[in-house]
Amino acid sequence: RGDGYSGFDILSKALLFIPNTLNSSFSGDIRGEITLTNETFEELNEISNSDYKNIRNATAGLINSKDHTDEEYSFLRFFAYEIMGDNKHTKKEQFAILRKLGFETALSSELTDVFVFDDIDAPKSENSEDVIDRALLKIYNEFSEKAPFDIDGLVVTDLNNSHTSENVKIPESTVAVKFNQLTAKSKLIDVAWNVSKSGRLSPVGIIEPVELGGSTISNATLNNLHFIDELGLKLGCVVTILKSGDIIPKVVGVEHVDKDGESDISFPK
Repeated sequence: RGDGYSGFDILSKALLFIPNTLNSSFSGDIRGEITLTNETFEELNEISNSDYKNIRNATAGLINSKDHTDEEYSFLRFFAYEIMGDNKHTKKEQFAILRKLGFETALSSELTDVFVFDDIDAPKSENSEDVIDRALLKIYNEFSEKAPFDIDGLVVTDLNNSHTSENVKIPESTVAVKFNQLTAKSKLIDVAWNVSKSGRLSPVGIIEPVELGGSTISNATLNNLHFIDELGLKLGCVVTILKSGDIIPKVVGVEHVDKDGESDISFPK
């Protein structure tokens, strides 16, 4: 676990994720993701003394701890997605090899023929970027329905490229595409004013605590004064909170449910 170059040594736990079917003829480095599924996350919380808020924290807690039981470790699953340094096979072929070796693999789908503009559902004026966006969103929605865990985006790569000369940490032929769909509604109760080192004001909305993406959110980014004015924010209004990139909560919308119960936001002087 780390940044692609260095991190925690969890080699002692590697045997938990190596399939019994893996034979000694295979030699190589396999890259993937260790995680809990939605189902195993619920089971873990039922038998564990720990009250984990989300899958990410629970997975890290299990991997970094030496005190958990074999039963708790059994809830973890490993999803492989790359054979490192393999210059003989394409990404598509690597996935087939990994499955044959007994590994579970990440969900994958081929994005082909997206530049065919005679698609009945596609507007004739649609440009190539719109077509690709629409195709990616379709795949994302399909994955979201069948994935055993919550996902917030896709990784797009060239299946016919062996990627042998790529930077290990930041692959040049791979792009992450985020679909920010983790939203919730809450009441704006106050605004805090943070000042950066350069003297810039950064308003933060204080909201009634709300659960979003496995964590409790009590404040959210309001960007700047112009954003507050443009959105027409007032204390007491209902705001839509979005977890950008599944990490940073920010206000993206507003509803004026009870205008009589709202008041103007006081700007610093």
